[in-house]
Amino acid sequence: MAIRRKDGSVYKLRGPNKLLTSQEFWSQGDKLLTHNFDRIAKIIIDTPTPAIQPPSKPALSAGLDGFKPQEELKQEPLKTAPVGEKVSIPPEDQSPFRSHDRCWLYCLPANVSKVMDRLYEEDYVRIQYKDPFRFQGAIVGSSDVRMAFWTTVEHITPRSIIFHPDTRRWWEVQDVAIENTNDGIVYTCVPSSTTPDFSSLVPV
Repeated sequence: MAIRRKDGSVYKLRGPNKLLTSQEFWSQGDKLLTHNFDRIAKIIIDTPTPAIQPPSKPALSAGLDGFKPQEELKQEPLKTAPVGEKVSIPPEDQSPFRSHDRCWLYCLPANVSKVMDRLYEEDYVRIQYKDPFRFQGAIVGSSDVRMAFWTTVEHITPRSIIFHPDTRRWWEVQDVAIENTNDGIVYTCVPSSTTPDFSSLVPV
């Protein structure tokens, strides 16, 4: 079917491209010289890889031949001191602070934990105080900005509040150091801005 223009006349091509008039075909003229076309391609057929079988597990009983179970070691029961009996500490293992005068001190124990603020993604320290108690200790160092005391009470944690009734000052536990003799603990305190009331613990 002929292609027609809008006016109905038949559309004719302009003719061959003039640039092709000087073109030579390979089938005409001199013999075409080729390079590296005389080699026969080698076709290698990919053979499927055989499936790898997992190694067979040896029977457990094969390696247990001649095995004798070891005799269970009998552990001697620990000797504990009877409840209520005071354990005597040798003089060479006693802390030198035992000779200091004792005084009553009041403690508000602190439980310190880290909490993450989900809104700002920042960590902050939260302090929760437990029930207060009274204990005996020896003041081993005191100044306007620092106070240290020795005691055998072990459950006083950092950030706990200590009240000294003789000086009527509140202190915050900053450092905990166990004695080299393992006889008591030295607590170092700094002035505290928290001043709890310990009047309920004062004996009448």
